[in-house]
Amino acid sequence: MNPTSVGHTPRIAILSLLIASLLIAAPAITAQAPQSNSGFQPTVGQPGKDVVWVPTPQATVDKMLELAKITPQDQLIDLGSGDGRLVITAAKRGLKPDILNMRPGTRIVSNTFTMGDWAADQTAVVPNCPNYCTALLWIVPAKVNGTWKLPQGELKLTQTYQTFTGTLGNAAISNGKLVGEQISFDAGGTRYQGRVNGNTIQGTIGTGTTTSFTATRG
Repeated sequence: MNPTSVGHTPRIAILSLLIASLLIAAPAITAQAPQSNSGFQPTVGQPGKDVVWVPTPQATVDKMLELAKITPQDQLIDLGSGDGRLVITAAKRGLKPDILNMRPGTRIVSNTFTMGDWAADQTAVVPNCPNYCTALLWIVPAKVNGTWKLPQGELKLTQTYQTFTGTLGNAAISNGKLVGEQISFDAGGTRYQGRVNGNTIQGTIGTGTTTSFTATRG
């Protein structure tokens, strides 16, 4: 399924965005249709009609779901990619921008394979695992690039995925971070935290205080 078609569905968790020859669904299908008469059992690396069967360790699957914090309210889409050719070709043509256009807060988890220069928000290595043992999580960030106005001065931000740099008035921005719609940064020795909603940011200034701010873009 093309991620673009589900980009505006609330709280989507996309399981196993793989750029590899990995068949996530194969173990479940095999378990549902055992060949009891012949006693056949698949083996790792066994060739098939089109691809080689390589199951994902159950511990890795569990860790991926744990990182994504899947709940009964989530819609989960498995993008297991067979021999990987479709996803690899799509990625070369720009699959990633479509993912970044999804609703902020959308979670993507992958087994071992990365998304190039877009660093994962979290990485976990599964212990005592034979192969394909790294779970990675990305959270689609809100878009904050541009110039914002707030009482403390003009906020200019330059965004790279879930991080950003810039200035607030004459003060340089540091520790700029986005987790979905949640934004935080330091400027002039002060901590700013808030929530991005389109062209508005509403949040608080300082730590343990109730001082609030509103920023507007454009």
